[in-house]
This record gives sequence, C-alpha cells and structure tokens, in this order.
Amino acid sequence: MSEPFPKFNQALGNASLTSVPPFELGGVIMRIFPLRAKINALNLFCDRYLNLAPEIVQFRPAAPLVRLMIVNYPRMAPEVRNVGWVAQNEVVFNIPLEMYRVVDGKPVFEDFASIAAYIFVDDAGS
Repeated sequence: MSEPFPKFNQALGNASLTSVPPFELGGVIMRIFPLRAKINALNLFCDRYLNLAPEIVQFRPAAPLVRLMIVNYPRMAPEVRNVGWVAQNEVVFNIPLEMYRVVDGKPVFEDFASIAAYIFVDDAGS
C-alpha cells in the first residue's frame, strides 16, 4: 500500500509551510523575457513529461521560445490576520503550449496552455 501524499502544511524534508493558503499578495512585480529555444528540445520535453496519454490529449510547443519569468513577491500574507508575512523571489522557465484532444485518432486543437517547467525560489519554505 502506498503512502498518501502529505498535506500541504506538513513538513516536507527540512522545509515546511509556516502558514496555509490562501495568501494575499501585495505589490507583486513580474518581469518576463522571451528566450529563443530549439523546437526539437521543446517537443522532446512535451513527449517526455506531458504526453503521458497521447491517445487522449497531446501537448506541443506553441512557439520556439521559453519565457524567463522573474517574480518578486514583496509581501505574502495568509488571509488569517496577525500571523506575519514573508517575501520571496522566483525565477521561472515557462513554456507556452498548444493542447490537442485526440478525436477519432486525429489531434484537434483545443486550447492554449503553459507549464512552469522549472521554478527556483529563494525561500526554503516555498
């Protein structure tokens, strides 16, 4: 029997959340930079990590680019009052995607999507 997933406010390794969502975010600053990427590498990422049931749904890169997102959260506070707040910085590599549903064995465009493929944060609790 497998272990159940831990609740989001339980300790995970050496890190744990000191508070539980939802959070109020004030003054968030987001900088987004498009970076050229190799379409073959993005297709390989989609096939390896996203297209786990290609007979049902398929993901493909929407463009040969990755978005480098630098996000500053100067104040994250839980909606519960008087328990303090924290600040955090993030660096995110985000891939814009096209999502296709498979109908009668053929992919049919459904919608646009994106995935934060890699996220780096400067706060151990995150």
